[in-house]
Amino acid sequence: MNKAVLIVIVVLVLIIGVFLLLSFKDKIRAYEFAGRIESIEGNQISMAGFFVVKDRPDLSGANQEKKVIVEVSDRTKIIKETIRLPRPEEIKDPNGIFRVDDLKKENREATLDELKSDLAKSDIGLRVSSSINIYGRANFIADQISYRVPIEP
Repeated sequence: MNKAVLIVIVVLVLIIGVFLLLSFKDKIRAYEFAGRIESIEGNQISMAGFFVVKDRPDLSGANQEKKVIVEVSDRTKIIKETIRLPRPEEIKDPNGIFRVDDLKKENREATLDELKSDLAKSDIGLRVSSSINIYGRANFIADQISYRVPIEP
């Protein structure tokens, strides 16, 4: 009897172990969401965009667009990156093309009110990050929000 009980316990442990391994192995993980702001009401930002999934670019295409609500808490860090656009005479390419990565940038902390003010001037794309897996969630609290604002010459 003891041998039969021990065998049943071992089999059950193996089945549970395999189930747990399979359920965590292929779980999609995303810690960032990138997209455009649709609206801001109170401390909630409604966005349309996509979850940034490393090694799975197929989940970041236009056909994968999702809508989420991002909550801004008192611990959320908002980073505003200003980019100084070149004057026409500074652009070396005859077609007027320049690389954004080569432009002068300045990063600083901003507030939600400043983000709202910048949104009133132009459309803004956000990159929102979280320390927890946010993939597939309709709403989550942001740890950090980053956005860019171009500065005309």
